[in-house]
Amino acid sequence: MPSPASGLKTRQALIDVAKGFLGRGETDVSIQEIAKAADVSVGSVYTYFKDKNDLFEIAANEALLLSYGPLQEVALGVEDPALGFIAACLYACKRPEFDPETARIIVTMGPVGFAKFTEYLQAPTAAIQESVDKGAAKIDDVEAFVIAISGAYQNVLAHYFVGTATPDLGERVLWLFAKEIGYTREQYSGVVKYVNSL
Repeated sequence: MPSPASGLKTRQALIDVAKGFLGRGETDVSIQEIAKAADVSVGSVYTYFKDKNDLFEIAANEALLLSYGPLQEVALGVEDPALGFIAACLYACKRPEFDPETARIIVTMGPVGFAKFTEYLQAPTAAIQESVDKGAAKIDDVEAFVIAISGAYQNVLAHYFVGTATPDLGERVLWLFAKEIGYTREQYSGVVKYVNSL
């Protein structure tokens, strides 16, 4: 029986390999290929994960968690929480430039990956609700708004990977969301300027 430290190392090696496959959009790999790439036995995969889908979901969740902190920092750089969330989304639309593996994982996992990542929905919902409570943002259904903007974000990334995204696609898409909840072009331009300065 492996030691706890050895077990954690094996589990993490499998997660790292799975992130690599997801980051290249390679989801058709077999358990055998994953085990070989991680330099572990096939049985080790089943020791730590129910199946390949479980491994991929955990790997995607880890990738999202690791990328979540920097997005929070971007959001906190804007006084209004809803605009901070939009700033974080705008910054994340640039992810293919500075973190292509995570961007590809997001596209590969699609909405299912986001739906199981509860932090992704909770923090933005709370931020936007705070702006609504302060009278800065005007929106009737905060949760639906966050889900809609999440889908738009994933589509921006998908367009990037298939080569159909213009350089300003994320900026144009997010302007529609900012405008929808009551922000002016001037307010949004301030967010764009802030994100471009990062």
